[in-house]
Amino acid sequence: MLVMVTVVVFILNETSADRCKDFLGGVCRDTSTPCDGGRYHAGFCDGQANRQCCVHDTTGDSECKAILGVCQDISSPCTGGIYHEGLCTGPVHRQCCSRVKVTGTDHRCKEVSGVCQSKFNPCSGGYITGLCTGPSDRQCCVPDTESELHFFPGRVSRDCLGCICKLESGCSPTVCNTNDMGLESCGYFQINPIYWIDCGKPGKDWKSCARDIQCSSQCVQNYMTRNAREQRCSGTCEGYARKHNGGPGGCKNDSTFPYWNKLKSIPGCENI
Repeated sequence: MLVMVTVVVFILNETSADRCKDFLGGVCRDTSTPCDGGRYHAGFCDGQANRQCCVHDTTGDSECKAILGVCQDISSPCTGGIYHEGLCTGPVHRQCCSRVKVTGTDHRCKEVSGVCQSKFNPCSGGYITGLCTGPSDRQCCVPDTESELHFFPGRVSRDCLGCICKLESGCSPTVCNTNDMGLESCGYFQINPIYWIDCGKPGKDWKSCARDIQCSSQCVQNYMTRNAREQRCSGTCEGYARKHNGGPGGCKNDSTFPYWNKLKSIPGCENI
């Protein structure tokens, strides 16, 4: 009889431990023991009241917090919100319950090969604002691919080209946008047909050139060389960036200051 009781207790303890692990990704412990940077949750472990589930705070859970959500088992109701996959650590049925919708403009981040996440999380490249839904600290992390790119040499430095490339497209060839006048711009540097003609029409056509890193960076170099003396813009990255944004006289136009300030906010471009 004693053996049977022991077996039953063992099974119950295994079940409670599994519930703590499966539902919360935690471990059953006595609350007198520190929970190593996490916190205890009652009701997931058998035994006395001080035996609770220790769940560590993780980077994955901070993704859920970034959209004002809570990680929990999907068997629990998500009152007033919906569940989002991939924002919580632990088993697949532990998901993020949030009232914030993370669809919509998130596809713009994916178009530049980025991932929407909290800006407080590490990012191997840099963050771009305005491409993700949710709170302001939920931004698009674009991996650093500049080291893999081969820019055409010229008067604009490689570092400056890299920063313009990151700002314009996240250094992605796939992004195309249309401005208020209906003019389409594409590729690494968001080149449009007029810009392409002004840079000497390298490559087969403007769109294929815009999507080729060598051709598009050559176009930028040609454009800056051709318009080097226009408005006496300085031969600095600021002069080139503002000219790229506002045309030959862009460096003298106050409307290009926000573009330059945004470029300097990109990690690695602060002192360009």
